[in-house]
Amino acid sequence: MAVYPSFELLKQYIKTLVAIDNVFPDVFPRQYGHEFSRAELQAIYYSLFLLMHRANSETNQLMLARFHALNEPYINLHWFLFDFWQELVPLITQHTKRHQIVLN
Repeated sequence: MAVYPSFELLKQYIKTLVAIDNVFPDVFPRQYGHEFSRAELQAIYYSLFLLMHRANSETNQLMLARFHALNEPYINLHWFLFDFWQELVPLITQHTKRHQIVLN
């Protein structure tokens, strides 16, 4: 069971839309025709919002600035993820591991 379903949605969104590598082996992309709902996009955005607080402000200045500048975030979210998914994967992985340790 996922610790935070919104982070699992974020992983699935990345896997479905932008990641060609097997970055999350336990996550499968959505099948064609099964769009992400507005509520799911809001949950994904919230997950990213939480991750931005963990991002290093010096090494991730561009990513942080672009995230905070998102206009209509639920519409433009895929462009942000397309540009920064590789930087986000380690943050997501660290977050997931940290919360699994706390629960165990």
